Amino acid sequence: IPRKGHIFLLQAIRLLVRERGLSNNDFRVLIEGDGPQRKFLEDYVRQNDLSNWVCFVGKEREIFSFISDLDVLILPSIYDEDFPNVNLEAMTLGRAVISSHLAGTPEQIVHGETGLLVEPANPWELALAILHLIENPEKRALMGEVGLMHFKDNFTSENAVTNYNKIYKKLLGI
Repeated sequence: IPRKGHIFLLQAIRLLVRERGLSNNDFRVLIEGDGPQRKFLEDYVRQNDLSNWVCFVGKEREIFSFISDLDVLILPSIYDEDFPNVNLEAMTLGRAVISSHLAGTPEQIVHGETGLLVEPANPWELALAILHLIENPEKRALMGEVGLMHFKDNFTSENAVTNYNKIYKKLLGI
């Protein structure tokens, strides 16, 4: 769907290929889902000769298996992305995340430590973030490890229950 910002991801890939000369041996992008923009996005990939870098995988039923096969999760949303579960899912699997700086994403992603935050709808910034993690596999792996620790420290169901109890007690004056 448009708010997910896939077109900006594809534009970033185009920049990496055209401006930086990256080959399909350097990276591949898997796009999961079957939304209303799929044909438009597939046409963009064909028209810009990006088929060697981009693969549309359709609706994946085993999303955790899919994410575990990735080196980096990229969520280039441009609006209406309050607190995206997919970022947390990637963190639970020890994957670095590149995500748009929207709503709750800065609470999830510690920029430069657990992943990278980029401005929404900015293909240049997204391309540079992707390039940084392609060129720095050790940093990418470390971000995944730190992201898993950040998840365990802040976003488990136990943490959520504890935080809700604190809020309720405060509201009730207990």
